[in-house]
Amino acid sequence: MKNRSFKYIFSLMLLSALLIVGCGSGGSQSVLKQESPETAVMRISESWRGSVPSPSVVVDTNNNFIRQATAQETDSNTTSNSSGKVIYLKDLAGGEPYELKVTDVKKADNTAEVTCKFYYNNGTLVIVFKLIFEDDKWWLDDVVIKEEELGENEAYLYIYHIGPDKKDLYEQERDKGTIGTTVYAKDYIKEDPNDPNYDLYEYDSTSSQESITIGSSENKLTLYYKRRTAEYTVYYYFYDENGNLVTSMTKEFTGSGNVGDNVDTSKITYTIPDGYEQTEKPESLVINRDKDSNKFEYSYKLNKKQEEEDKYTITGVISDSEGKVANAIIKFYKVDKETGKAVACENNGQEIELTTDSNGEYSTSSLNYEFTDGDYLLVVYKDGYESQTIKVTLPLTDTAQDVRANITLK
Repeated sequence: MKNRSFKYIFSLMLLSALLIVGCGSGGSQSVLKQESPETAVMRISESWRGSVPSPSVVVDTNNNFIRQATAQETDSNTTSNSSGKVIYLKDLAGGEPYELKVTDVKKADNTAEVTCKFYYNNGTLVIVFKLIFEDDKWWLDDVVIKEEELGENEAYLYIYHIGPDKKDLYEQERDKGTIGTTVYAKDYIKEDPNDPNYDLYEYDSTSSQESITIGSSENKLTLYYKRRTAEYTVYYYFYDENGNLVTSMTKEFTGSGNVGDNVDTSKITYTIPDGYEQTEKPESLVINRDKDSNKFEYSYKLNKKQEEEDKYTITGVISDSEGKVANAIIKFYKVDKETGKAVACENNGQEIELTTDSNGEYSTSSLNYEFTDGDYLLVVYKDGYESQTIKVTLPLTDTAQDVRANITLK
C-alpha cells in the first residue's frame, strides 16, 4: 500500500511538471537542444529545476527540485552514452533526495525511449521518458512510470528498524533478492554519521535477527537498536582565597548514562564544604558518544568572609589620672606579618577611627571593618595629651571574641 501511494504521488509530481513544461509534439512542447536522448532527459529535469514557472509542488526548502550529477557521481553501470547522467529528485513522501539513473536508451529514426530507475526507501520505480525528434530538436512526448518488476526466482525483502520503544526508528525498507539467498542484518545496519540517530542509538545484536533466507519465511528482517551509553566523569575542584588549587580536596565521580541525556548530578552523594562558593560550572551536562569529552568540571573558591570566622570586637576605656576622657580619637593600624610595617586600617579607602563617648568608652562594633587574627596598633590622640600607642594581638585567647583594650593618657 505504501509503495502504491508513493508511486501515485510521484506520478502526480511528474504530471504537474509535464503540464507546466509542456508535452506532446508541436509548438507547446519542451525544447531541448542537446543531441542525445539521455542528455535531453537531463535537460528536461534541469528545466524543471531552473525554469520559470517551475512545478511548485516539488521544490524543496532551497528551491531545488532536482540536481544533475557531478563527475564524481558517475555511474559505471549506465549505458555508454549516459555515463555520469544521474538526476536527484525530491521524494515527496520522505523529503529526501534520491537518485534517478539512466539504465537504457532505445533510439529509432525520430523517437527514443530513455529508461531510468528511481531508487527510494521502499523500492525502485522505472521511469521511461519518451522523446520525439522534430525540427532538429528532441521533444518530451510522454513519461511512463511503473514499479520495477521482480525477476524469475526473486522476492522482496522487508527490513524493519525498531527502537527501544518498540516503534520504528527508521522507515521500513524494501530490497529484493534471489529466493534461497541468505541475507544478513549487518548489511542493513544504519551507521551514517550524518544521521541524527547515529550518536543516540546503536545496533543491538543480541535482540536482532542475524540473518534470514529469502523465500523461507515472510521475508522480514528485523533489526533492533538500543540507546547508546557512555561513561562520564564529574570533577570538583577547590581553590583557596588566593585562587590556588587545593589538590587534596579534589573529588571525582564516574558514572555512565544514555548518550544525549544529561548527567544526573542528584546521584552524586557529596556535600560541598562550608565556606566555598561556586565559581565555574559546565556549560552543558549532555553525555556525548566520545567518553573523552564527557568531563564535567565544577570549581569552588573559598569565601574569605567565611574563612575568617573569628571576628573580634575591640572595646575599652580611655582615661587619665583624674578619670575617663571623652572625645579622644582612636586610630587603628594592622601590622603586616611579613614586613612588620603598620598599615592604617581602611574602609573604602578611608582610614577608620573612633571617638570616645562621654564616659570615655569606645567599641569597634560600630565600624564597618572586620578585625581578624593578627597584630594591631591602637593610637589615641587628645588635645593636651601625648599620643599613646598600644599593641593588641588577636586572638588574646583561643576562645575570646571580644577584646578589651584600656588606654591611659598622660
